Amino acid sequence: MTRQTKLQKLIEMAAENGWEHKDVNKFDEIYQHHTFGLGWTQIMWDSMFVTKMLFSHDFAKAIWGEEQHRFGRNIVGTLKEWEWRIQEAVISDDPLEYYWKNKLKKEAS
Repeated sequence: MTRQTKLQKLIEMAAENGWEHKDVNKFDEIYQHHTFGLGWTQIMWDSMFVTKMLFSHDFAKAIWGEEQHRFGRNIVGTLKEWEWRIQEAVISDDPLEYYWKNKLKKEAS
């Protein structure tokens, strides 16, 4: 599955869970621009835009939910699931892949 498809599925899931963003149509434009060979500056801006979305609290809440984070059956600390997951995404090598492997792939199975 392409990164574009994964990102689109994440956006759809977040929107279904009530996430609203005024620039949501910008994501389609981002990938269209990449295919037309825009310069490095545009690609860097687009990457920052996607990263900003992935680390947005509202976006993470829509994806992961407001429940308290659990290790197995135990609630640990006071972190909500979205707070735990966003921290994990920040330290991951690839935040989009982190979202994919830990949310979307599990939802699809």
